[in-house]
Amino acid sequence: METFELPHYAEKEYFYTLQRKNQVFLENQLKNWAQLIMSYCNAMNAEEIEEKELLKNCCTNKNINRKMSTDDFQLLLSYLKDTGKLVRLDEDRLFIMTKSLLKIGNKLYQWAEDKGVIDMDEISLLEDLYEMGKDDGLPSSFYKLPDAIKKETILSLAKRGKVFLYEGDEGYKFVR
Repeated sequence: METFELPHYAEKEYFYTLQRKNQVFLENQLKNWAQLIMSYCNAMNAEEIEEKELLKNCCTNKNINRKMSTDDFQLLLSYLKDTGKLVRLDEDRLFIMTKSLLKIGNKLYQWAEDKGVIDMDEISLLEDLYEMGKDDGLPSSFYKLPDAIKKETILSLAKRGKVFLYEGDEGYKFVR
């Protein structure tokens, strides 16, 4: 089983209370918390995580009897979402983006180039988001992602003009 040690700054009691009155200080606190959560997920080799587990293992320090409040934890989750580091999979499960959508999208687009399916109009080449998998030669780093992350990746490629979306955002084709 993987282990994770809280960083030295997490030994300070004040770290567990976000300072909302000072925007600059709050931003720095949120960046530190984001870094801590990313380090935890990397150390635990876990991107998909229960909200309760994250609160218990990252936002609680039993050594100094401190725990982040529910309101502060929700603000932290909002910050992670706003900065592209978190996607909520359902009410309880979160996906922490240890790699950016940009990097995931670039890898997927490279796969499409290697497969030779960019700018092809044949309907059989229209990839169905939920059917893509190992048999398509995709790297496991993509096909093992939850469908919500696959969809976010495709939408990010569409925003960059590398994917054309068909109706309902469920079908797409790669374009130059």
